[in-house]
Amino acid sequence: MAMSEHAPRQQVPLLIATLLILALQFQPISAQQQYNNVTGYLCTGEAQTCQAYAYYRTQGTNSTLNSTATLFNTSAAAIANASTLNTTSSNALLADATGLTIPLACGCYNGTYQSPTTYKVVAGDTMAIIANRTFEGLVSYQAIMAANPKIVPENMQIGDNLKIPVRCACPTRAQQLAGTEYLLSYAVFPNEDLTTISKKYNVSVAEVQAANTWPNTTVDAFSTVLVPLKEGSGVNGAGPAPAPSAAPRGFQAHLLGVVALIAVQCFVF
Repeated sequence: MAMSEHAPRQQVPLLIATLLILALQFQPISAQQQYNNVTGYLCTGEAQTCQAYAYYRTQGTNSTLNSTATLFNTSAAAIANASTLNTTSSNALLADATGLTIPLACGCYNGTYQSPTTYKVVAGDTMAIIANRTFEGLVSYQAIMAANPKIVPENMQIGDNLKIPVRCACPTRAQQLAGTEYLLSYAVFPNEDLTTISKKYNVSVAEVQAANTWPNTTVDAFSTVLVPLKEGSGVNGAGPAPAPSAAPRGFQAHLLGVVALIAVQCFVF
């Protein structure tokens, strides 16, 4: 008789473990990266190398597809295709602030994802200017310094070749299961926030926040945010509206509350 009275309590740990496993199935997908990490995005993705993208705006009226391709170590044809441009000439001048989608060959180097390119220093350059103006925040000056340890920032010379680790990232396994096909590094300009950025790519603000471990909608100019691009949505944001979350936060909290209540009742009775 005593043995039967204690049997339920002996089974409580197993019951709690089972219920917790079920509850955790409804927890939000873990975040991909930390927003505003100056060293670059960590290699936490499913793959060590992947196709990634960046959003970049031309500056002035002298930019061409060729000059932009050189800046990012890619081809003019690849940029034109990803950006769905109608121009047939890679040397045609582009209007100021033309938005371009840049294909990036993203790889893991020393623990951070990057798409390597090079840049030749011109008159008036500093590492901060190169990071924030030339590359529009798609790389930080701290990352440029780390990639060029033999170059003293204050003593850069015209014509010096710098290694530039452009920011990129590969989706995590959880993001892939949620339908993310690519991650796009978006260079934030003044007066932009996560609401305007998410609308541009037809994803929810919550998805962008989760991809960057960032609870706010405000972001700094010349920083980058990762935009998770869904399968079939296209890199320019054309696609279906974002689907609602499979498990709202309220339901998650309710389910965990039920687990706790059952555990208490098992010990009491």
